[in-house]
Amino acid sequence: MSAFAAAYPLAPGASGKFKKSPQCSQSSDFCFLCEYATTGNGDSDVVGDMKALARAMAEDGKEVPTIVAAVSEMYTEQARDFVQWKQPSGIILDKPEWSDASITRHLLFGAQSPVFDNAVDQIFTSIILNLNNSLLDKENGLVVEEHRKALMDTVRTQLLWKKRKRSG
Repeated sequence: MSAFAAAYPLAPGASGKFKKSPQCSQSSDFCFLCEYATTGNGDSDVVGDMKALARAMAEDGKEVPTIVAAVSEMYTEQARDFVQWKQPSGIILDKPEWSDASITRHLLFGAQSPVFDNAVDQIFTSIILNLNNSLLDKENGLVVEEHRKALMDTVRTQLLWKKRKRSG
């Protein structure tokens, strides 16, 4: 079993620390939404507006990079000049950069589930289009059975995913 690890660790390892995992809490990068979200009295205006923007864009079917760019622009224009961040090293940094990688990580692993759901929809679409592009043998025009099976399985799985989303 030592050759395997959890995709999303939920408990610390033997050393008391989490192994490298994809969520914000395990990154040393600055995350504005993690650092400036309030704990019970609602979000600050810019945090709430940023979450609402990401949610609305995802519900409109926007791609993750487009949502990330909009959130990044909002951070730069409305918040960055007023932000301080105490780095893990203890050094306080004024006007920290909030990287696209950090924004993406938060939007996919944070509470903005419409962003994740939208990304899954886009993955299905990409797989289906790529499978369709390799469905026929160019030499004889016949269906490649292995590719047809993969396409049908992906379409069936996508339909189940969409049904789950509709049912909540």
